[in-house]
Amino acid sequence: MAIFGIGGTGSHILDGLIKNKVKSISIYDKDIIEEKNLYRFPGNVPKGSVGSKKVDFFSKHYSDYGSKITPYDIDVNDIEIIENIDFAFISLDNLKARNKVAELLLTASIPFIVVGMHLDFEDNSQINFSSTCSVWLVNNREEYKQQNDVVDAYKLNTQIYEMNSLNSDLALIIFKK
Repeated sequence: MAIFGIGGTGSHILDGLIKNKVKSISIYDKDIIEEKNLYRFPGNVPKGSVGSKKVDFFSKHYSDYGSKITPYDIDVNDIEIIENIDFAFISLDNLKARNKVAELLLTASIPFIVVGMHLDFEDNSQINFSSTCSVWLVNNREEYKQQNDVVDAYKLNTQIYEMNSLNSDLALIIFKK
């Protein structure tokens, strides 16, 4: 099992997999924790963790839950081959990186779920989310569809905790089916 991207949605996916007793999870992310992340991650993330590598923080944070978490502090654009993974979640907001990982997984015939969001503000008061949360299971190239990398309300709003949680919950429901 692997998660590519341990940001807002990816951290919620990790939380769900841990609490469902998945035995082994590889997590891939190059980023450090920024203050905006504190309001997107599940549970209590201490302010002192700002500046820490995401993969190191989460592998330590969940170390007592019985799952083996293997952190990979690597830019996914630098990955050339994917091995020893039977299923993956792609939770990357960068389209180039998302497509790179998807291509590697497709080449290795590894099924995966892609999660993504697109939020818009209407009249500066309402967030439009109704049809823009996307979660899809991919088993082959025909099923993989690429989305536009757009600047939207999600990238501007630092406290969209509920949307990250909802998106990860939908991905976990599809995974459990």
